[in-house]
Amino acid sequence: MPTERPNVGCMITAVGAEGDSDESWYRQIISDAEVAESLGFDAGWIVEHHFSDYQPTPNPIVMLSHIAARCPKLGLGTAVIVTPWHQPIRIAEEIAMLSLLTRAPLRIGFGRGNAPLEYEAFGVAMGEAKDRFEECWDIVQLALKGQPFTYLGQHLQIEREVTMRPFPRMQQITFVGAIGHPTSAEKIGGYGLAPLVNGGPGLDVHRNILAQWSDSVRRHGGNPSLPKIVSPLTIIADTDQEAFQLARRYVPRWYQLQLEHYAFDAVKYASVPGYQPFTDGQKRRQAWSNPDNLDPLIELSFIGSPETVRRKVQAYLDLGYDYLLLNASTPGMPEHLRHDWLTRFARDVWPYVGRQQTTRKAEVAVA
Repeated sequence: MPTERPNVGCMITAVGAEGDSDESWYRQIISDAEVAESLGFDAGWIVEHHFSDYQPTPNPIVMLSHIAARCPKLGLGTAVIVTPWHQPIRIAEEIAMLSLLTRAPLRIGFGRGNAPLEYEAFGVAMGEAKDRFEECWDIVQLALKGQPFTYLGQHLQIEREVTMRPFPRMQQITFVGAIGHPTSAEKIGGYGLAPLVNGGPGLDVHRNILAQWSDSVRRHGGNPSLPKIVSPLTIIADTDQEAFQLARRYVPRWYQLQLEHYAFDAVKYASVPGYQPFTDGQKRRQAWSNPDNLDPLIELSFIGSPETVRRKVQAYLDLGYDYLLLNASTPGMPEHLRHDWLTRFARDVWPYVGRQQTTRKAEVAVA
């Protein structure tokens, strides 16, 4: 029976081998994007982080604009723009400009962030994050319509009527919402945003997230056929043992930097609305910064031999995901290893996985 291949993108972030300069990190982003384009991937995705060694890319759109010129066939993604830290008309203007600089797909992910460091530096109260995210999304949608508008929200006001220019090419843009915890799935579906989920939770948690998102998007009149994106860590080697050894060598540093970047004052922020689940995330980061504790994460990630990774990919596809956002870009990772793993995925995994087309059509019909 014919199969439908999942779309595949990859993270392209500011990382490199120990001792590499910031300039080298950024040049490696371009190199990673060129590899992704040559492999036929859907898009290269950029994160937004500030003020630390944890993948510092303070303006994803600036980097993506450069990639648009260097890699015209490669789609461009953000994972994610943290909207509460930005003036939302500015966000909309930058997205509109980017849509005119490329004919490739734009996968624009939004989130509300978790780092007190960044919230405090930008002078935004974490307790306002949820409401500011909603108001930013409202304003971005209004601005991108290319019509006169005003907006009066609790935190954000646009009292003078404006019309945003330039006018965007909306047909190539897909908006995505980060789901860092299952409690966010219903909200992201209600906003009409495609779901983006990291590969850390167990498969039962993923099943619950997709079910809540699907129910919410239908109840709010959204589009249930939006891409459903999952982003597991990716390390592929000749054998499972070799891949697991590489994971234990390189992955803990990523979580160590996360612990430092997301340093959370449990007393100061314990009562912040919407951030109670954050302590669970910090516990996982603490555990996974120790290479001896990585077995659960390895099992949930695209880490192993090609045959093992095919099995893991298929498990996510069977849950309902149809877009794989590979994360082979972690701090301390030499460039040649990232490129090898992406190449192996394109050659040894991607052609051998997929969902039966009849199953997919049946799901769309029900939606």
